[in-house]
Amino acid sequence: MAADWLGSRGSVKRRTRETDEAAWRNYVQPRFGNSPVASITAAEVSSWVGSLVARSLAPSTATRALATLRSILAFAVADERVQHNVAAAARNPTSGQARREGQALTLAEVHSLTEACKGRYRDVVPVMALAGLRWGELSGLQVGDRIWAPGPGLRLQRAVLAGGGGGALYVDTLKNKRARTVPLVQELLPVVDR
Repeated sequence: MAADWLGSRGSVKRRTRETDEAAWRNYVQPRFGNSPVASITAAEVSSWVGSLVARSLAPSTATRALATLRSILAFAVADERVQHNVAAAARNPTSGQARREGQALTLAEVHSLTEACKGRYRDVVPVMALAGLRWGELSGLQVGDRIWAPGPGLRLQRAVLAGGGGGALYVDTLKNKRARTVPLVQELLPVVDR
């Protein structure tokens, strides 16, 4: 069953496929890999999720493992191997704490951090901070991505990511598969033009 599911995942982004495969290999397969899908119960799924959290796995990791099992069982439902996805009712684990919101740096803190950086990566700090780019988006920029109309900006069309656990770099589409334009503040123009 899992081999069929993995084979059907050709249309998902590489990072998603790698994450799902790792969740299958590390968490789902050891518990459910030898069980016929029709024999898996909702109680077993809930108990398994609880055991992942009890092993001190981060709630996000346990949630990814549960999402992988849900996806496999949804595939089994679509393939008419089972009638119900018993993992659909299982609750996502939480840490028991409210999610901590990120804290934006002040302009003075961005300048201070930039001054503290040495070498050729010094310009990375203001571009990421003031244009709001992710690391992979910044890495994927090319000279032709600098635009001037309707105002100065960057056209984000690709990301450079590391995959396969070994850090091999590859070029991929953006997270939502759609290009976007990021305006540049006046302070970034000389940095980007350099």
